[in-house]
Amino acid sequence: MTGENKRLVYVRAMATLAPFRVRSLVGPFRLETSGTFTLVLPGRDSPYTLADLLALAPDTLIRQPEGSYFLTENLVVLTGATLALDAPEGISLRLKSDPASFVSIVTLGGSLSVSGSAAAAATITSWDPALGAPDTITSDGRAYIRAIGGHTDLTHAHIANLGFWGGNTGGLAFTGTDPSNIFDSSIGSGTPGAGTIPNGAPVVAGADLAKISEGAGEQHTLASATVDHVTVTGNAYGIFASNAHNLTVDDTQITGSLIDGLALHQSVTETTISNTTSTYNYGDGFSLDRSSSNALYHDDISANNGRDGFNIDGQPLALGPGPAGFGTEGYGGNRIVNSTITGNTRNGIEISGGQNVEVTASSIAGNEDGILVDHGAANVQLTNNTLQDQRNRGITIRDAGTSSTVTGNTISGGDTGVSLRNSAASVTANVVAGITNHGMALQGDTSQSHITDNTVSGTGSTAIWSETTAASSGDSIVGNNDVRGWHPAPTLATVTNWVFQPLTFVWLFLATLLVGSAVTRKRHLQLRSIHSPFPEQAQPSRNIATREGTKNTEHTPVPARRLP
Repeated sequence: MTGENKRLVYVRAMATLAPFRVRSLVGPFRLETSGTFTLVLPGRDSPYTLADLLALAPDTLIRQPEGSYFLTENLVVLTGATLALDAPEGISLRLKSDPASFVSIVTLGGSLSVSGSAAAAATITSWDPALGAPDTITSDGRAYIRAIGGHTDLTHAHIANLGFWGGNTGGLAFTGTDPSNIFDSSIGSGTPGAGTIPNGAPVVAGADLAKISEGAGEQHTLASATVDHVTVTGNAYGIFASNAHNLTVDDTQITGSLIDGLALHQSVTETTISNTTSTYNYGDGFSLDRSSSNALYHDDISANNGRDGFNIDGQPLALGPGPAGFGTEGYGGNRIVNSTITGNTRNGIEISGGQNVEVTASSIAGNEDGILVDHGAANVQLTNNTLQDQRNRGITIRDAGTSSTVTGNTISGGDTGVSLRNSAASVTANVVAGITNHGMALQGDTSQSHITDNTVSGTGSTAIWSETTAASSGDSIVGNNDVRGWHPAPTLATVTNWVFQPLTFVWLFLATLLVGSAVTRKRHLQLRSIHSPFPEQAQPSRNIATREGTKNTEHTPVPARRLP
């Protein structure tokens, strides 16, 4: 990745100097870069299309017999330029990527548009010509797409098997400049001191430089993107964003990423991720890193990922003064709404630090912990969610400074419904059922917590368990909870105590008498019902006298045998 950063810095510098050093240079030009070529597209009014690329690079963009296009040199799109690879009939672009070299498409302040149609997607993938297949080896680098600033628009597209190493070269990346370094023209306004102008060198007023500063603002520094009806498979990072603003992802499927599915790295703000599925990624399905805020995830699915379904980290970049001067404030304002999180190896949702985070109306099932809130996350709202069959705990809230409101959730299955440890939480109006250990567990200092108006049922150790230590939850308000449906699980001690109670012996004795009496009576009845094996030798029945005379009513008498 270091080599790629150096190449892009070189291209940016040469692109700035070339128009001044080469007088005859007009329009696109090509640079030699690290043994390959980079085609540079400078700004112009009309977009660069596939037809333009075929004319500018007839030897490095080659139409293949089956109809795809094979690109063997890098493309860079400068500020003021747009590369539009739009084809309603569909397009397939293969980026050279083999052990010897790889190519990339990078915008340096410019714009990129890739679109197909619902019937025919636009496809961009890495391609190893020797294998005749996409490149799946990342150790020697791999083709990638990266937007540095500017705007990217992807619609009805398929992006596959791109990227290596870090997020910037991770496959499909939207990156910008650190917001702390954004040009601010207001700095040049106002009069220093008491309004006196010092003698000596002249002062150039900021207003005199207005035209020079045009275009130096945030819109050219932060990246933005729209991703709609896109599938992303087999990238290093499915989608990666840092120093980005107004990123919108909708109706998108991400699967099989080597790291995270959709990663919002540092300084990503005002993001909306909707109707998007992130599955079978090696890392997290969705991740949001420190210094990113105000992300809305709604109607998304995160399933069967190697780490967390959602990992939301709002911790400050630094805890105090340091050589880099990072800020010490936390971040937040992130929301997960009406989403489905199932079958992830670690937690369904982990919220680490930050504030004002909301998880609501979501279905969370079959993870290690359903929701984990830690590292001092403050004012976390967990409301009206359904949590089912976690392998460990439904909701865990821990660490000093962590505070949450847990209301209206339905939690079923698992070891523990709600677990609080050294934290503060208001846990009210939740339904907890089918738990095998503790319905709710309070450990350490939870003195600022309220556990009220919950319904807890199951068969386990304790409905609501509190650790009995000096700084324990003994000061918590625990009351008005319905635990009538809780049944303590049988243990060796409880079974032993029950067996050796005097009353138990009385009942066992009475039960033995009843069983013995029933067996004896059954045997007696069986004996009376046995018939003679020689009915012909049975005595004739007695005759019954009637008014008409003597009549045999049962058997005809059998004559006695004569002896020979």
